[in-house]
Order: sequence, then structure tokens, then C-alpha cells
Amino acid sequence: MDEYQTTSAKRRYYEDYEDQNPEQGSGELRIVSQLPNKEKTMELLNSLRFDRINFRHEYIRQAHTQTCGWLLEKSEYCDWLDPSKLSDHHGFLWIKGKPGAGKSTLMKFVLSHAQEQVEDQVIIAFFFNARGDHLEKSTIGMYRSLLWQLLEKVPRLQKVFASIQSLLGPDPSRDWSIETLKALFEKAVQQLGQTSLMCFIDALDECDRGEIRDMTSFLKRLGDSTISSDISFRVCLASRHYPHISISKGLSLILEGQKGHDQDIVRYLDSELKIGHTPLADQIRIDVHRKSAGIFMWVILVVRILQQEYDDGRKHMLKQRLRELPGDLHELFRDIATRDHRNKDEFLLCTQWLLFASRPLDAKELYFAILSGIDPTTVSAWDCNEIEEADMERFIISSSKGLAEVIDGTDYSVVQFNDATNYSVVQFIHESVKDFFLKENELRELWPDFDQNIEGESHERLKQCCLDYHTRVGFADPEVDMSRAFPFLAYAVQNVLIHSNEAEGGGVSQTSFLQAFPVTDWIKQVNLFVLREHNLESSLLYILAEKNLVNLLEIHSDKLSSLKVECGRYGPPLFAALASKSYEVTWALLKAQAAGEPLSSPLHSLCEQYRQENHQRSKFNESFEFSPRRGFISYLADNHEKTILTFFLLLGTHNGEVNMQGDGDYTPLVYAMRMGDAGEIIQLLITKGAAVNVPDNDGKTPLWHAVNLGLEGVVKQLLDNGAFINAVDPTTGDTPMHRSLSGTFNRDVIELLLDRGANIGALNSRGWTPLFFAVGSMVTDIMNLLIERGTLVNVKDYRGRSPLIHASKLGWSEGVKLLLDHGAEIEMDDSYGWTPLFHAVEQKRNDVVKLLLERDAVVNVKDCRGRSPLAHASMLDWTEAVKLLLDHGAEIDTADNEGFTPLFYAYNSNSQDVVKLLLDRGSTLIRADWNR
Repeated sequence: MDEYQTTSAKRRYYEDYEDQNPEQGSGELRIVSQLPNKEKTMELLNSLRFDRINFRHEYIRQAHTQTCGWLLEKSEYCDWLDPSKLSDHHGFLWIKGKPGAGKSTLMKFVLSHAQEQVEDQVIIAFFFNARGDHLEKSTIGMYRSLLWQLLEKVPRLQKVFASIQSLLGPDPSRDWSIETLKALFEKAVQQLGQTSLMCFIDALDECDRGEIRDMTSFLKRLGDSTISSDISFRVCLASRHYPHISISKGLSLILEGQKGHDQDIVRYLDSELKIGHTPLADQIRIDVHRKSAGIFMWVILVVRILQQEYDDGRKHMLKQRLRELPGDLHELFRDIATRDHRNKDEFLLCTQWLLFASRPLDAKELYFAILSGIDPTTVSAWDCNEIEEADMERFIISSSKGLAEVIDGTDYSVVQFNDATNYSVVQFIHESVKDFFLKENELRELWPDFDQNIEGESHERLKQCCLDYHTRVGFADPEVDMSRAFPFLAYAVQNVLIHSNEAEGGGVSQTSFLQAFPVTDWIKQVNLFVLREHNLESSLLYILAEKNLVNLLEIHSDKLSSLKVECGRYGPPLFAALASKSYEVTWALLKAQAAGEPLSSPLHSLCEQYRQENHQRSKFNESFEFSPRRGFISYLADNHEKTILTFFLLLGTHNGEVNMQGDGDYTPLVYAMRMGDAGEIIQLLITKGAAVNVPDNDGKTPLWHAVNLGLEGVVKQLLDNGAFINAVDPTTGDTPMHRSLSGTFNRDVIELLLDRGANIGALNSRGWTPLFFAVGSMVTDIMNLLIERGTLVNVKDYRGRSPLIHASKLGWSEGVKLLLDHGAEIEMDDSYGWTPLFHAVEQKRNDVVKLLLERDAVVNVKDCRGRSPLAHASMLDWTEAVKLLLDHGAEIDTADNEGFTPLFYAYNSNSQDVVKLLLDRGSTLIRADWNR
């Protein structure tokens, strides 16, 4: 019997059992069910996506008309595309250039060209965005994006999810790790076959250097392996000249000095610097080109400055103004920032918002954020008839001195309701502007009043803007659309504590602010903008824990209240931290609990252990809801928080809950064993009073669960501590011995139970002994083990079926032979009078039919209807079995209780071959009282 037939037979065997016991199931079936179906596959695929996944690419400036085309003719690019040269460079092309040179624009152009012009290629891309959130500027976001694109475009590759199930946590969207994503991406690429893949990755320098080194090493190794597998895999990278990463094989193209790039600058100047075409104008264009050193961003800014001079009628000043402008891009930024001192405070505050906002602000938000900081008395409901959005955008451009721009984006205020709308995002005109302000320490140069702690002071000011705004706005008027009337309110209330937390972390004390913070008023306002409202009675500690505001939590005066159950959905603040993945806060709360313990206490080392864990196994998530009917210990065990559970068991604050079941669920002991590697925690629970024989609501004991999970060590622990080895499941009548043969099927567990005296002949509610389960699992050595230990082979179940009948139904000839060799009665029939031979015929088990006949099974036996095995074979149109039975002496015209013969059943089933065979063998009757 082949593997497919064996699996199918097992499946039918256990389905038959599960008709009466739906909560039971074999280990085989459970493994099969874990393979991702279409719905699960789509869930996993969608979990790879994230907000703003294509943001950076979409909002890079389009290449100016007639620019960038030169790259398509460069030998490096042509060689990269040439299939015959793939082995020379292993699919790598790296474009490098100085900040502001135009790399991203060039990458957007070449990506667009490839998508439109390159045939028979799957094309995927990722553009790093240092101004975005974590996933936009990290390799984990890159892998998620690239993998999602690849699996969307080549659906057959989605089967790779099946090979990675064990690496995924309960919530993939939060549990995707770098290693899991790399494994999936590599497996998908290796299964491309004849499908060619091109991958474009821009702005590597906007990601952490360590991550980039790991990523390029991975892609290089993948490129090498695809060459040996004859897979077409190409990667085009773009970055600044640093970090310097060497690759043994690959093509490189330096943007500066490229003739085509220089010609692009000339074309741009001819088109955009509208100062006429006099000899002076032409010379100025030449001078701008020479001074640019190939930095396109410098050219764009200088064109803007010179154009303004020209438009103001100062054409005669153009040459002098150009001479005054520095040739270095950062020096040009400094010139722009310091040329005039008008609205200096506006410029500072605008810069602080662009540098340190928790997320990009839209134009309306930034407008009112600046006003709130410059003159809080001007805060009032927005009248769009008086102040239009265009007015706000002009204000922002002016306040930023042209170093910021307004682009389209996604409305963060409504994205949580799955109804995202387009709006304007404000950001620096280029990442190098942010570099200028932060990396060059320019903020202190421009504003000497700053102390050493620029970031902390900036967050303090932004916090104050938020506080002033939402304090002045007050409470909601039911007649007013608060989001529209007060565009900055959502950000202000949602981020005031975040900026306070960053200020505290930056050395600006928030103690007084925290003591005076109006928690209830804040909750009322923030509830206007969140899908899940906060309970008005939630404490500040609960809020800080939920939002992972560890710096503020560290100075909170009542951290020891983190175990107190509150009215919020998560219960105690500690669970609020766990549910929101606020691991830093969780660590701080554990430290606070351990602070009063001696230095020799293991609680301190457990705190450090928790800090170093990756937390991927934690099942706590935002959907968690606390029920006071369940214990603190139960929730920790259920959600796989092993270290924290150990911590609190040793602390002893909740040890009275070690046997609490709550809403009819399992005890902490059962939850704990599901963590894996749970020996120590199991013993600790038992030491603290956990009862080993407390059943769940279905009557299953902890030992039943341990056996079901195949946990030999836990089974031994439970037995050593008095677990009832023959405890009966009241629903099915199964003992742990039964379950050991139908669950995960761990031989060591089976032998342990037998060694400890498990009842080998125990009958469940269907009359099955453990031997029946061994037959159903089709494992010869386990059957041998049970037989050697004295199990009865001729016992019958509630249908009168023996183990031999079950083995015959399965078509398991090896099992049939083993049972016969150990005394199984070959003619023992069931409640319908069917012997093993009937069942073998009924299931068309050819090998078993032959074996039974060779062992002298009675061929002319009749069931309760008077039908013989030959009659059954005839009605099944099974010519081979009919011939076999006839060859072994089957009576050809034997009639059943109604007088029907095998010929009748063959004729009635339209079995022409069987009819012919029976006639050829001399059959003369269709019915006992008829002649043919």
C-alpha cells in the first residue's frame, strides 16, 4: 500500500471513530490540518503587508523629461540584463552616488522602464524611507514587502508557507522575524524554476548599517545559489557611497561623473531656470552646472533661489548671488537657514516638528501645531472659509524656509477604521536636510540657546504644544465634527504622553507634568479618536503600560500597583503592557516587584532573563480581554509567559490561584505544559500546590493532556506526583493509555505508561482497548509491544468488531499477519455477521483478501442477510476479487436470504466484466427461484 493509500486509510479509520467522538482526533489528522488551506494562506499573505508599504516609491519625484534614459544604454546596465553574462556578475548591480545626486529618481525611472518594457520578468521593489516608520526603514519591512509582492505575482509560490509553520507565532503580523522572512524568501526564489525575477532596492543608506550588511550578504549568497540552480535572479541596489560593503561578484555604477547624468543636469537647467537665453543667462547655467558637482538636489535649490532673484527683477544680481551660494549641499542648507532672521521661532518649531514628530503630520496638523506653540491664544475652531489649505501650505513653506514640502499621503487619523483617505504629508525636501540638522549638530549652531540635550528639549516643546492645544480645545461639542474643526486635536491627545516620555528619556524631568496630568479629561478626548475606547476609570499607570512609555513609568510613584485589576479590557496594568507588546514596560514593572527582595533572590535574574528574551512565543496580543473569573496565574500560563509565571510563583503573590479554572478552561498546570520545555515550571506549580488530578470541564485530567501532547517528561512528573494513570475521560471512556496511541503517538510515553502499570485491556465507551488504536495508527512495533505486554487480540468493540477486522478494513496486510500470528480468530464476526474477509472485500483490500484466503478463511461464510463475500465482490464490480474467491472455492450460485445470487448483484450493478466472468464460470441463476 503506498503512502497516499495508507494516509487515506488512517483518515477514514479515525473519521469512523470521530463520528461518535468528535472532540478526539489522531495525531495524523492534526498534522494534516496544520497545512495552510487557502484561507490560512491568504491570512499569512496579507499579514506581510503594512501601511505605507509603497509610500517612498510613490512620492519620489518623477524624472524630468528626457532625463535618466542614458542609464538604459550603459554597459553596466546592459550587462546586468544580459542572460549570457549572469554568471559573470551573479545578478548584482549597485548604483552609488553622493547625497542628493538623484539616485532615487534614477531608480524610480529604471524600475518604471523595467515594468513597462522588460518582458517575461517578475519585478519587485522596495524603497527604504528613513522618514517613515520602523517597517519603512528596516530590512524586516523590506523582506515583508518583497515577499508579499513575489507571492502575489507568482501564486504557485505561496505553498512555501507550508514549510514554515513551526516558525510562526500565533499572530504572524507581529511575529514575522528576519530569519523567518529570509527563509521564506529564499525558498520562494529557489522554486522560481524558469520564472525570472528582478528586484530593485533603493536607499540602502536609510537603513541601519548592520541590517544592510546582513541583507547584502544574504542576497549575495542567494544570488550565488541561484546561479548554480540555473535560476534567473537579479538585484539592483542604490545607495550612498557608505557604508562600504564589498561583494566578490557584481557590477557597480558611480553616478557622479557619468556623462549622461551631467547631461540630465544641463537639460534640467535649460528647462527649469527660466531666465532667458542671453549670453549672461547661458553662462549662469554653465556656472550652475559646474558648481553642482553632479548633485541634483543642489541644482534644484539653486534654480529656485536664482529664479526668485530673476522674478524680483534682479537679473543683474544673478552672477553675484550664484557666487555667494556655497557649492556644498549642507553649506547651502545653512545659507538658506541663516540668510534672514525673520520668523526664527517659527522656523525652529517647524524644524522640531519635522524632526521629532511621532509620525508625519499633514499640512493642517502642522499648521495648527506651529500656531499652538507660537501663540496658543490663537487656537480656535478652523474656519475653512477664512483659512484655506493653500494658505496653510504657503505658511509651512515659509516657516521651513523652503526646506519642507507638502506631498500626498494617507490620513493617519482614520486609517485605524480601515477608511484611509488621501491628504497632504509634510516632510523635508530630502533626507539630507534631516542629516544636516541632526548629524551636523546644526540645531545648536542655529539656536545657541539649546542645552546639550537638543532632542529632549525638542520633545518637551512638542509636548507643550500638544498639551496647550487639547487643553484649550476642551471637551467635545456633540454638534461639532471635532476632527475637522480642530485638525491637530487627534495628534495632540494621542501623542502628548509620547513626547513627554521622550523628553524624560532625554533628561528633561516630567515629574511635575505627570503628577498634574488630567488622566480622566485626557481619556475623554482620546476616546474621540480610537476604535477601542479607554475606560474612564483607567489609571495613569495602566495608560503608560499600554503605550510602552517606559521612561514615564519609571518615575511613576505607584509601580507596585501593576497587579491590581482595573476596569480596562486588559485588567491589571501588567497585562495591558503584555497585550500591547510593551516589553520594556513589562520589564520595568517586574523590576519594581523585585526591588524589595534580597539581591540573592532569583527574581532579579528572572528580570534580566525576561529583558533578553525575544518574546516571540508570547500569545498576548491586542485582542486579549481579561476576565476576573480567571486567575492571574492561569492567564500567564495560557499565553506562554514562562519567565513571568516563574517570577510570580516565586514571588508568591498569586499562589492561591494555581488550581483556578475560571470559565471552565484548563488549570494553570495544563496551560503550562503547552509552553514546551515546561518541566521546571510544572514542578514549580506542583510545589506551590497545583493538583495533578483536577479534571477540566470535559473530564480530562492533566495526565491526559500531557499524554496527548507527547510530553514524556511531564507525564513522568505527573505520575511521580500521584496522577491517576487509569483516569477515565467521561466523554469517550478513554484512559491516558488510549490517548497515547491516538494523540502525538510518542513511543517513549507509551512505554512509560505500560511500565507504570497502565491498564492495557481498558475498554472505552466504544469497547476499544488500546490495541484498537495501535491498529488504527498502523504501527507494527507498537502492536508488538502491546501483544508482548499481554493485550487480548480477540476482544470485540461495541459493533462486535475485533482488531483483526479493523486491520482488514484498513487494508493493512502486515497488521493482519501479525494478529493472525498471535492467535487472532480469523472467523470472528461482527454484529452483522461479517468476518474479516467481508471487510477486506468491502474495502477492496486485495492484499488482505489474498492473505486471509491463504490463511484458510472460510470463503462461503454468510452474513446476517445471507450474503457471501462473493456476492459483495460482485455488487462492487471487483473482477479481481470475484476471480480470487472463485479460485478458492466460492459457491457461484449461493443465494442470500432474498434468493439473490452473485450474478444478480453483478447484473444489477451493471458490472459487465463480472457478469461475463460468472457466466463463463458456470453461473445459471440470477435468483434462486429463477432460471436464466
